[in-house]
Amino acid sequence: MIGVGEKLRDCRQKKEISLEVISDKTNLKKDFILALEEENFSELPTMIHAKGFLKTYSRFLDLDIDDFLISFDELVKENSKEEIKNIQKSSQVNNKPKWQDIKEDLWDYLFRSKKKVKFIVVGITLFLISYYTFLWVYKNIKPIFVKSYETVSGWTKSSPKKSPDNVNVEKKEIISENSSVISFEEGLFFRVDVKSSVWVSVRVDGDVLYEGIMAKGMNESWEAEDEILVNVSDLRAINCLLNGKAIEELKNMNKKVSKLKITKNGIEFR
Repeated sequence: MIGVGEKLRDCRQKKEISLEVISDKTNLKKDFILALEEENFSELPTMIHAKGFLKTYSRFLDLDIDDFLISFDELVKENSKEEIKNIQKSSQVNNKPKWQDIKEDLWDYLFRSKKKVKFIVVGITLFLISYYTFLWVYKNIKPIFVKSYETVSGWTKSSPKKSPDNVNVEKKEIISENSSVISFEEGLFFRVDVKSSVWVSVRVDGDVLYEGIMAKGMNESWEAEDEILVNVSDLRAINCLLNGKAIEELKNMNKKVSKLKITKNGIEFR
């Protein structure tokens, strides 16, 4: 059975495409492309990155993405089984001390002097006090958050309201000409192109479909009927398209803005 990496390399060579061209078109590093072709996934940042890079690479070569992901998962399982076998073999060869001996040595080291016992007791006491104090503060004191809202495409303006502490909170709304051309008749189609590594969470019609770190060069798409909620560690690290149109407001977005609420009525930034 031909492996994932061999399929990618054979397809690239048949199409006579160099590694440099693929790297330029997909924004994937040449070393990452070689790691995929050689199935050397340890050279990649994480297995999540490996899966994302594989989707980007196979999509560029017009290959069946689902078939590659199934083969990739099977390969990862096989590698995991091999690692477990190697660990079991090494544990049989090495004459390690029994758990009882380790426990006795650790007990002697920690409690052989009264001074160490006092330090340990004081440390545990301080930790417990800090922990329960934090829980009490978290449950009983609710901080006041002052948020700036930027609303586009169909959201009506409203007068500013006063917060519980008589602090004036501005509600800032912008009606964008660019967003007005976005059509919502056929539903919501949202795409993310990653410019630099960033944490992303996407909830579609109430269900979390993605949550994790997306590496530079990755892209993902989602479709919803009613609502898409996006939470990003840095909106400036991604390009967003809604129903095939770029969301231009993101280019000048404040760093504090990290959430998007997308409905057929428009887009709300928080």
